[in-house]
Amino acid sequence: MKKVLYKNHFQTPIGEMLSISDYESLYLLEFVERKNLKKKIDGLGADLEERPTFVSRLVEEEVQEYFSGIRKEFDLPLVFQGTAFQKKIWRELEQIPFGQTKTYKEIAQKIDNPNASIAVGAANASNHFAIVIPCHRLKSSSGQLSGYAAGIWRKQWLLHFEEEVACGE
Repeated sequence: MKKVLYKNHFQTPIGEMLSISDYESLYLLEFVERKNLKKKIDGLGADLEERPTFVSRLVEEEVQEYFSGIRKEFDLPLVFQGTAFQKKIWRELEQIPFGQTKTYKEIAQKIDNPNASIAVGAANASNHFAIVIPCHRLKSSSGQLSGYAAGIWRKQWLLHFEEEVACGE
C-alpha cells in the first residue's frame, strides 16, 4: 500500500506554489507551472489528498515571510530524496547567502570536483524545494541566468528581489 501525502496550494507574488507533506515533513515545494512537475510528484510514490497540514501551513507562512523580506533562511523539516551526490549539492546550495549567487563551477570546486559543473546543474534541477533550497542562486560561469524549470523570469525576479532586500538592510 502506498503512503499518503497531502498537497496544499497557495499563492505567492510570482505564482501559485504546491507543497506536498505528511504531518511531520515536507516532501516537495514547487511552482505549479514548473516543467516536469508531474514526474517529480510521481517520483514520490505516494497517493495524494488535498488537505492542509501543520507542515504545509508552516511552509506557507515561511514562504510568505520570505516574500515579505523578513525571512532569509528556512527552518522546515525536509525529506531529501536523491543520490548522495545530489544531497551534497543541495547542502552546498543551502550555504549560498541570501542576495548572493554562485556559479555551477564554484559549487563543483567547493565539493572538490572541478569538472562536475554539468553534474551540479543536473543535481540542481532535481531539487524538490523551490526557494527553500535556493537553486535560483546558481548562474553559469559567464554570469548568464540559465536552467530554472519554473521559468527564467522567476529566477530573475527572485535574484532581483533578494538583491533589493539585501541592499535595503
